[in-house]
Amino acid sequence: MGLSSLFARRSITSIYLIGLSILFVIVLLATAIDLYVEYLNFGKEVAQLRRGYIKEQKEQILFDTSRVLRFISKTYEKNRGKVDERELRSQIINAIEQLYGRRDGTGYIFIYDFNGTCLSDPVRRQIVGRNLYRFRDSGGVQVIKKLIDVSRQPKGGYVRYTWVKPTTGTDSPKISYARSFEPWGWMVGTGVYLDEVERVIAAKREALREKTFRTLFRVLVLMAVLALIGFLGVMLLNRIIRGEIRRLQRHFDLAAKRHILIDGERVRLREFRPMVHSINSMVSEIHRRKRKLQEINLSLEKRVNEKTADLRERNKQLAQEKEAKEALIRSQDSFIRQSIHEINTPLAVIMTHIDIFKMKEGANRYLAKIEAAAKMITTIFDDLSYRVKKDRFDYKRQRLNFQ
Repeated sequence: MGLSSLFARRSITSIYLIGLSILFVIVLLATAIDLYVEYLNFGKEVAQLRRGYIKEQKEQILFDTSRVLRFISKTYEKNRGKVDERELRSQIINAIEQLYGRRDGTGYIFIYDFNGTCLSDPVRRQIVGRNLYRFRDSGGVQVIKKLIDVSRQPKGGYVRYTWVKPTTGTDSPKISYARSFEPWGWMVGTGVYLDEVERVIAAKREALREKTFRTLFRVLVLMAVLALIGFLGVMLLNRIIRGEIRRLQRHFDLAAKRHILIDGERVRLREFRPMVHSINSMVSEIHRRKRKLQEINLSLEKRVNEKTADLRERNKQLAQEKEAKEALIRSQDSFIRQSIHEINTPLAVIMTHIDIFKMKEGANRYLAKIEAAAKMITTIFDDLSYRVKKDRFDYKRQRLNFQ
């Protein structure tokens, strides 16, 4: 559907309103694109924030675990052979449990042996001494087994799982780093909960939502103000245009009756002024042709009268010719009827005597030729007789009962 068909048979007001609607749609589309781009940027920022946070936390727990292992290694080397090994282990564990831990319940050091028995957990002391080698988190991850496996790698390793957060008592995503202390068969590690970054992301998402609502509210208010201004402007402009159109319409009504031209100086809208010259030219041409038509009508009336007189004379002549032809036809019919009547008797005498001659004298070839010619005359006579009599009688239809 073309643009011309879109605006076909529409008022000026509806055309302006369509234009305003298109403008509003463009504004809404631009706003939606801007919000979508901002949403994409927010997604990239969230991903970058999450990667940065996890990277920072990984470095932190690697640093904490490495410090603890250095402390264990130095204490072990310094007191090996001097202090009972069981007592030394107890002293090291007590020292670690006193020195490490944050207010939010993270940052503590946990120690398991390679069999999966918990040796130290300053937050959840009820699991100390329990074997958790086969323990699985809510996602099915064998946490302790995987931590032991990665701890025995040369540089240790990271494991992601879910664990009960001490401050909330609910399962939260966590990442831990673990490395082994081979002389005692220990897996030493620490971890950090990842819900903190989710809280930061949720706060940023809420800020983005509020910003989006504020932007949409400002856009809607702006569109409402523009719609009001546009509507008032359309009404004013429409009123002016309607006034000009009514003035031109009154001029056309007057111009249909007498030769009146428009004064171009009285037209308010500059766009309508080029039409004035065309309208005046059209009115002048219409009245010129009207006068010419009147002259042609007078001439035609005179010619019609002349032709009428000629036709009347011609009709009179045709009537006389018709009457003469009908009289001639009647004379011909009368002649034919009389001729038929006169021919009938001698023709019957000829045919009768031919039959009598044939009965008395027998066949004769000369008489046969005379008979043939007489029969031809008889046929012609029958045709003429039918021609004369065929229209004289009117045979009306009757119903016959054959019972």
